[in-house]
Amino acid sequence: MKLKHVCFVIYYLFLSPAFGEEYDVVVGKNKPPYVMKNGDKGFEIELIKTILTSLGKDVNFLFAPYGRNSKIFQNNIADAIMTMNSDLVVSPYFLSDVYVTYENVAITQKKRNIKLNTAADLANYSIYAFDQSSKVLGKEYAEAVMHSPNYTEAQDQSVQVRVLYAGKVDVVIIEKNIFQHLSYLSKHLEDFSDINVHYLFPKSPYSIAFKYENEVVAFNAALAKFKKSGLYQKLLSKYNLK
Repeated sequence: MKLKHVCFVIYYLFLSPAFGEEYDVVVGKNKPPYVMKNGDKGFEIELIKTILTSLGKDVNFLFAPYGRNSKIFQNNIADAIMTMNSDLVVSPYFLSDVYVTYENVAITQKKRNIKLNTAADLANYSIYAFDQSSKVLGKEYAEAVMHSPNYTEAQDQSVQVRVLYAGKVDVVIIEKNIFQHLSYLSKHLEDFSDINVHYLFPKSPYSIAFKYENEVVAFNAALAKFKKSGLYQKLLSKYNLK
């Protein structure tokens, strides 16, 4: 038994960054309240940093545009990558348990009285969507936006809020909590009374991807422990998340 234990420790030391060594984690660009680049804040940032720090990691976040982050990870520039799922990560990387779930929606001004029952209905309207949405929201959505009279994808999601309230587009495609957060900051919205939220897409659960399976095991255990603590609920409340 002692020999097996020693072998496991040696395996871990050779395949994982050393204790206290800087541990690089790739994360997408600014997506408040989940990711806030300035000051390394946001629900995801604080959650992942808390858990990895508890595992002895000196966490350093590498911010990259969506679409480039996977390449950074695959080129061995980083140790882990956030906000991933089985459709995005490539073998032989390992996914943790789900740590955050996004809810992408279509949002319209109530006064326009736009009816959307399926993603296919979007083909009739001008759309301002989040970056790479045509690649992650399914085939029906991708086909619909090809027929949209005006379709744009934005890296700066605060622009989506501005163009919607300025009446420059019919629909914005955005994660619900991101829209609410940005609307509040722009002083456009205190609640959802002046807009309609159309639930056209399934929820998107996300994990963190690691290079080594033993890191997944350790992360999952720490995540489960954190979720049972009062600190997890405090973090949700801090960013107005349910």
